[in-house]
Amino acid sequence: MPDLIDTKESISKNFNTDIVKSGLPVFVFGTKGMAEDVYNCFSAANIDVAGFVDNNRCANDTFFGKKIYSLNEIEKYKDGCVVVIATVTYVYEIQKQLENSGFKNILPAYVLEFCTGLNFKQNPSIKNLAADYFEHKTDYKTIRNLLCDDLSQKTFDAMVEFRKTFDIEVYQSVKQPLAKQYFEDFIPEVFRYEYPFADCGGYSGDTALGFCSFTHNKYKKIYFIEADPATFEKGKDETAALRDIEYFKAAVTDCEKQLNFSADFNTGSKVTEEGLLLVEGKALDSIVKEDRAFIKMDIEGAEKEAILGAKRLIKNGSLLAVSAYHKAEDIRELPETIMNINPDYDFYLRHYTDTVFETVLYAVPKSC
Repeated sequence: MPDLIDTKESISKNFNTDIVKSGLPVFVFGTKGMAEDVYNCFSAANIDVAGFVDNNRCANDTFFGKKIYSLNEIEKYKDGCVVVIATVTYVYEIQKQLENSGFKNILPAYVLEFCTGLNFKQNPSIKNLAADYFEHKTDYKTIRNLLCDDLSQKTFDAMVEFRKTFDIEVYQSVKQPLAKQYFEDFIPEVFRYEYPFADCGGYSGDTALGFCSFTHNKYKKIYFIEADPATFEKGKDETAALRDIEYFKAAVTDCEKQLNFSADFNTGSKVTEEGLLLVEGKALDSIVKEDRAFIKMDIEGAEKEAILGAKRLIKNGSLLAVSAYHKAEDIRELPETIMNINPDYDFYLRHYTDTVFETVLYAVPKSC
């Protein structure tokens, strides 16, 4: 596909993708899951990793038997080494930090699979981004036209530009304060005070607590829904002081069924065929008894199925705040799925980080 070739060329202009096979020493910036994936990828390709870099390292720390350095400690190699940024967040800040320190060969991990041919375990939020855009350009244009304010359309344009160039800087002009995630000013008051809040993917209880603050503790009710058993217990403990909160240890999906679940006791726990844990899957329509609700979904790629399990609530004009970044196709399929159930919605789009993560699609009923 010529468009994908053009994208690879544009990425190569921003990042020298040949440097990982240049023979230069390779340092990996990061010491968590993505850094492990990069290390395993390089090991399989017989590319030696000289060490890891972390701004918050402790003296004598190691990762996979390799020393963890401060950035100052490797500055002497800045003209003759490669630094691969292997973090989920703060990619833009780290890239600028490296550039300001004089490093020449910088490569974000998210371009590895697309441009180098290495067998890198790509994050699902990055995988197939370019291909999905170029294969569905007409659908993308349709979705953009659904968005009802200027910032939403600019945010959408930034998402498209990243898919064409992989330049993370495009998000800087549209990034919103993380504290506003799910709780934007355009949320009608009726959904703050008169209808329940369904927290799908309740995690540690942070969003439920945020909703409590958003409503000045004047909310009607909270449904806390989390499938990861350990995370569920943590969230239950953290929100124990809240009033009128009901807990469901379940994965939100399209119907009642057992689901394979991968529990990493962190933000990445999700429904997956490879998961070793069986969890209960429930449709949101069977959990929320009221006719309408303020529905938040951050469920690691299962959002489309969860929307299909909330047809009654959506037909009745519930408000949705749905993560739209876990899969390449989410940004076009999620609004389309909602519209197929009930076309009487205004759509907003907001983005809350300097990376591809934390994009939220809001569906606000036109008649509240």
